[in-house]
Amino acid sequence: MMIAGYCVGADTGVLYIRAEYPEAVDIVKQAVADIEAKGWIGRNIKGSGFNYRFKVIKAAGAYVCGEETALLNSIEGKRGEVRTRPPYPAQQGLFNRPTVVNNVETLACVPWVVEHGGAAFTRLGTEKSNGTKLVSLDSGFNRPGLYEVECGTPLSRVIDELGQGFRKRSRPCTSADRPVVSYQ
Repeated sequence: MMIAGYCVGADTGVLYIRAEYPEAVDIVKQAVADIEAKGWIGRNIKGSGFNYRFKVIKAAGAYVCGEETALLNSIEGKRGEVRTRPPYPAQQGLFNRPTVVNNVETLACVPWVVEHGGAAFTRLGTEKSNGTKLVSLDSGFNRPGLYEVECGTPLSRVIDELGQGFRKRSRPCTSADRPVVSYQ
Protein backbone atom coordinates (compact mmCIF):
# COMPACT_ATOMS: atom_id res chain seq x y z
CA MET A 1 0.00 0.00 0.00
CA MET A 2 2.85 2.34 0.78
CA ILE A 3 4.48 1.70 -2.61
CA ALA A 4 1.14 2.50 -4.29
CA GLY A 5 0.88 5.62 -2.12
CA TYR A 6 4.34 6.73 -3.18
CA CYS A 7 3.46 6.21 -6.86
CA VAL A 8 0.29 8.33 -6.69
CA GLY A 9 1.62 10.94 -4.25
CA ALA A 10 -0.55 9.91 -1.30
CA ASP A 11 0.58 10.38 2.28
CA THR A 12 -2.02 8.20 4.01
CA GLY A 13 -3.20 4.62 3.62
CA VAL A 14 -6.47 3.53 5.20
CA LEU A 15 -6.80 -0.11 6.22
CA TYR A 16 -10.50 -0.95 6.53
CA ILE A 17 -11.07 -4.13 8.53
CA ARG A 18 -14.55 -5.36 9.34
CA ALA A 19 -15.49 -5.63 13.01
CA GLU A 20 -16.10 -9.36 12.55
CA TYR A 21 -12.30 -9.76 12.60
CA PRO A 22 -11.18 -8.18 15.89
CA GLU A 23 -7.99 -10.24 16.03
CA ALA A 24 -7.00 -8.96 12.58
CA VAL A 25 -7.54 -5.38 13.72
CA ASP A 26 -5.21 -5.89 16.70
CA ILE A 27 -2.57 -7.68 14.62
CA VAL A 28 -2.54 -4.99 11.92
CA LYS A 29 -2.41 -2.17 14.49
CA GLN A 30 0.59 -3.87 16.12
CA ALA A 31 2.30 -4.32 12.73
CA VAL A 32 1.79 -0.60 11.99
CA ALA A 33 3.25 0.30 15.40
CA ASP A 34 6.23 -1.99 14.73
CA ILE A 35 7.12 -0.41 11.38
CA GLU A 36 6.60 3.05 12.82
CA ALA A 37 9.04 2.24 15.64
CA LYS A 38 11.59 1.20 13.02
CA GLY A 39 11.17 4.47 11.12
CA TRP A 40 9.49 3.00 8.03
CA ILE A 41 6.39 5.20 8.33
CA GLY A 42 5.88 8.75 9.51
CA ARG A 43 7.42 12.03 8.44
CA ASN A 44 10.45 12.18 6.15
CA ILE A 45 10.88 8.39 6.11
CA LYS A 46 14.57 7.50 6.36
CA GLY A 47 15.47 10.99 5.13
CA SER A 48 13.62 10.49 1.83
CA GLY A 49 11.29 13.47 2.05
CA PHE A 50 8.38 11.02 1.74
CA ASN A 51 5.70 11.12 4.44
CA TYR A 52 3.31 8.22 4.92
CA ARG A 53 1.04 6.96 7.65
CA PHE A 54 -1.52 4.23 8.06
CA LYS A 55 -4.92 4.63 9.60
CA VAL A 56 -6.54 1.37 10.74
CA ILE A 57 -10.32 1.44 10.85
CA LYS A 58 -12.37 -1.20 12.62
CA ALA A 59 -15.56 -0.90 10.63
CA ALA A 60 -19.03 -2.21 11.11
CA GLY A 61 -19.51 -2.18 7.36
CA ALA A 62 -21.85 -4.60 5.69
CA TYR A 63 -21.22 -6.82 2.68
CA VAL A 64 -22.06 -3.92 0.35
CA CYS A 65 -18.93 -2.13 1.62
CA GLY A 66 -16.91 -4.40 -0.64
CA GLU A 67 -17.97 -1.98 -3.38
CA GLU A 68 -15.49 0.89 -3.42
CA THR A 69 -17.86 3.83 -3.09
CA ALA A 70 -19.89 2.17 -0.31
CA LEU A 71 -16.58 1.54 1.45
CA LEU A 72 -15.67 5.23 1.18
CA ASN A 73 -19.04 6.23 2.63
CA SER A 74 -18.52 3.86 5.54
CA ILE A 75 -15.04 5.25 6.27
CA GLU A 76 -16.54 8.76 6.27
CA GLY A 77 -19.04 7.62 8.92
CA LYS A 78 -21.95 7.59 6.50
CA ARG A 79 -24.26 4.73 5.63
CA GLY A 80 -22.48 2.14 3.46
CA GLU A 81 -24.33 2.81 0.23
CA VAL A 82 -23.08 2.83 -3.35
CA ARG A 83 -22.44 6.31 -4.74
CA THR A 84 -23.61 7.43 -8.16
CA ARG A 85 -20.75 7.78 -10.64
CA PRO A 86 -19.28 9.96 -12.03
CA PRO A 87 -17.42 11.36 -10.20
CA TYR A 88 -15.20 8.32 -9.72
CA PRO A 89 -13.18 7.83 -6.53
CA ALA A 90 -9.93 8.70 -8.36
CA GLN A 91 -11.49 12.10 -9.08
CA GLN A 92 -13.50 12.67 -5.90
CA GLY A 93 -13.25 9.93 -3.30
CA LEU A 94 -12.63 9.88 0.45
CA PHE A 95 -13.69 13.23 1.94
CA ASN A 96 -13.97 14.52 -1.65
CA ARG A 97 -10.25 14.02 -2.31
CA PRO A 98 -8.87 11.86 -5.13
CA THR A 99 -8.68 8.30 -3.80
CA VAL A 100 -7.28 5.03 -5.09
CA VAL A 101 -9.12 1.98 -3.75
CA ASN A 102 -7.58 -1.50 -3.88
CA ASN A 103 -8.03 -4.70 -1.95
CA VAL A 104 -5.24 -6.26 0.09
CA GLU A 105 -4.80 -9.10 -2.39
CA THR A 106 -4.05 -6.66 -5.21
CA LEU A 107 -1.66 -4.56 -3.13
CA ALA A 108 0.17 -7.68 -1.93
CA CYS A 109 1.28 -8.28 -5.54
CA VAL A 110 2.92 -4.85 -5.87
CA PRO A 111 6.36 -5.68 -4.36
CA TRP A 112 6.67 -8.78 -6.58
CA VAL A 113 5.72 -6.77 -9.68
CA VAL A 114 8.19 -4.00 -8.77
CA GLU A 115 10.96 -6.58 -8.36
CA HIS A 116 10.19 -8.81 -11.36
CA GLY A 117 8.21 -6.53 -13.69
CA GLY A 118 4.68 -6.48 -15.04
CA ALA A 119 5.51 -8.71 -18.00
CA ALA A 120 6.70 -11.45 -15.64
CA PHE A 121 3.45 -11.17 -13.65
CA THR A 122 1.34 -11.55 -16.78
CA ARG A 123 3.19 -14.77 -17.60
CA LEU A 124 1.78 -16.29 -14.41
CA GLY A 125 -1.56 -18.04 -14.75
CA THR A 126 -3.34 -18.58 -18.04
CA GLU A 127 -3.70 -16.53 -21.21
CA LYS A 128 -7.22 -15.43 -20.27
CA SER A 129 -6.65 -15.06 -16.52
CA ASN A 130 -3.12 -14.14 -15.60
CA GLY A 131 -1.56 -13.46 -12.23
CA THR A 132 -2.18 -15.14 -8.91
CA LYS A 133 -5.08 -15.72 -6.53
CA LEU A 134 -5.22 -16.23 -2.78
CA VAL A 135 -7.02 -19.38 -1.65
CA SER A 136 -8.06 -19.90 1.95
CA LEU A 137 -8.44 -23.48 3.17
CA ASP A 138 -10.25 -23.88 6.47
CA SER A 139 -10.02 -26.48 9.23
CA GLY A 140 -11.88 -29.00 7.05
CA PHE A 141 -8.52 -29.66 5.34
CA ASN A 142 -5.58 -31.63 6.68
CA ARG A 143 -3.34 -28.60 6.09
CA PRO A 144 -5.42 -25.45 6.46
CA GLY A 145 -3.90 -22.13 5.51
CA LEU A 146 -3.75 -19.25 3.08
CA TYR A 147 -2.10 -20.13 -0.23
CA GLU A 148 -1.21 -18.09 -3.28
CA VAL A 149 -1.66 -19.98 -6.53
CA GLU A 150 -1.40 -19.05 -10.18
CA CYS A 151 -4.75 -18.39 -11.83
CA GLY A 152 -5.88 -21.54 -13.58
CA THR A 153 -4.45 -23.88 -10.92
CA PRO A 154 -6.62 -27.03 -10.91
CA LEU A 155 -8.84 -27.42 -7.86
CA SER A 156 -7.48 -30.96 -7.42
CA ARG A 157 -4.00 -29.50 -6.79
CA VAL A 158 -5.40 -27.04 -4.24
CA ILE A 159 -7.29 -29.78 -2.38
CA ASP A 160 -4.87 -32.71 -2.69
CA GLU A 161 -1.44 -31.04 -2.65
CA LEU A 162 -1.84 -27.80 -0.72
CA GLY A 163 -4.65 -28.83 1.61
CA GLN A 164 -3.46 -32.45 1.71
CA GLY A 165 -7.05 -33.63 1.39
CA PHE A 166 -10.06 -33.33 3.63
CA ARG A 167 -9.95 -34.26 7.34
CA LYS A 168 -13.08 -36.40 7.04
CA ARG A 169 -14.06 -38.48 4.10
CA SER A 170 -17.53 -37.60 3.01
CA ARG A 171 -20.01 -40.12 1.74
CA PRO A 172 -20.62 -40.16 -2.02
CA CYS A 173 -23.47 -37.96 -3.25
CA THR A 174 -26.61 -39.68 -4.39
CA SER A 175 -29.51 -38.34 -6.42
CA ALA A 176 -31.41 -37.85 -3.14
CA ASP A 177 -28.77 -35.27 -2.10
CA ARG A 178 -29.28 -33.08 -5.14
CA PRO A 179 -31.59 -30.12 -4.61
CA VAL A 180 -34.64 -29.85 -6.77
CA VAL A 181 -35.18 -26.44 -8.33
CA SER A 182 -38.38 -25.51 -10.04
CA TYR A 183 -39.20 -22.33 -11.89
CA GLN A 184 -42.67 -20.98 -12.32
